[in-house]
Amino acid sequence: MRINARERMLTLLLAVVACFASSPWAAEAPPGTAVPRRPLKQRLQDGETCRGAFLGLLVGGPAAQFLAGQGFDFFILDLEHYTFDEATVREMILVARGAGIAPILRVGEPTQQVTRWLDTGAEGIVIPRAESRREAEAVVKYARYRPLGERGASSMNGHTDFTRVPDLPRFLERRNQEVLVLVMIETPRGLERADEILSTPGIDGAIIGTGDYSQEIGLAGQPDHPEVWKAAERLIAICRRKKKLVSVPIRRPEHVARWMDAGLNMVTFVDLALISQGIQLNFDQINRARGANRP
Repeated sequence: MRINARERMLTLLLAVVACFASSPWAAEAPPGTAVPRRPLKQRLQDGETCRGAFLGLLVGGPAAQFLAGQGFDFFILDLEHYTFDEATVREMILVARGAGIAPILRVGEPTQQVTRWLDTGAEGIVIPRAESRREAEAVVKYARYRPLGERGASSMNGHTDFTRVPDLPRFLERRNQEVLVLVMIETPRGLERADEILSTPGIDGAIIGTGDYSQEIGLAGQPDHPEVWKAAERLIAICRRKKKLVSVPIRRPEHVARWMDAGLNMVTFVDLALISQGIQLNFDQINRARGANRP
């Protein structure tokens, strides 16, 4: 037990050192050193294609490093449906910042936990099942500093890479610009009010929750049903018109081109789908080999 505790502490210390080295708030980097990556929100708004995944299984510092090493630009850790201890989530956020992958958290509801995770170093927040402007305003309250929200200032924390902030007003202004705040549209009621919800100052875009939406319209377990895709297309059109970011969870590789052709540049996979499909692909090879070796 003591060994595990030491290993965890070492991981956190390494993460802090890595974050400090890449921090735009640290002393100016010497010539030839790596330039900190641009915030995910800015990259998406500039039209860059960014790859990410919802995570319900992969968690912890090594998972963040693995995803970064595989070329992912962001992950959305699902705290709505899955249970992770806070120390592990904190470790994952810190390591992600050092590894150059944007950590985003989907939380259950817009409460003080939004502020805590952003202070820890998360680069974005996703709120599920948004159905009203009031709910959108609630997440903005905790995610944005004044004048957009009411988030309190913590100047020595993960989101500052534990370094001194020489100009706090400028830092708060930049964080308001850089933090990504997304709502999930998962019900017909939410879709009907999507225009109003996305008009809320401080909301950057939306993700359609095709799984829950299919359940809401009596098609549980059919997230790729044509009626669900129609709803996704409608949300995409609304977001385009309002110049907001938008994404759709992609569960099958053959659907990637379909959604990219629809204009998505925030390409969001699902870790459980990626893993299970990889396993099935290899199992299929076993079955083919068995068949080929039969007399």
